[in-house]
Amino acid sequence: MIKNSWWVDFTVNSTRYRKRSPENTKAGAQAYEATLRQKLARGESIDIGALRAKDLTFAEFAVKWFEDYVRPNNKYSEQLSKKYILSSSLLPFFDRKPLGKSKGMT
Repeated sequence: MIKNSWWVDFTVNSTRYRKRSPENTKAGAQAYEATLRQKLARGESIDIGALRAKDLTFAEFAVKWFEDYVRPNNKYSEQLSKKYILSSSLLPFFDRKPLGKSKGMT
């Protein structure tokens, strides 16, 4: 359990996977890990609803990152700080730039 959330952490074919369980119980996390392992064995992606990076804009990525990473892993004051940096500096400049087109930016 990390920060009051159950996580699965396992390795398949020398690749480490670490995902937050959608059910916040030990049994739920174990069932989720079994489901993920089955998907990987069938060759399926385990990124739920993931868009390919080249299809995402910076703004779409920032929203997903904030909801999936910042909210569950940072205390409230850190969330406010990161939200301010995004809205005041990063989003005005990078807002609609596609992530997959980052080559050549120097």
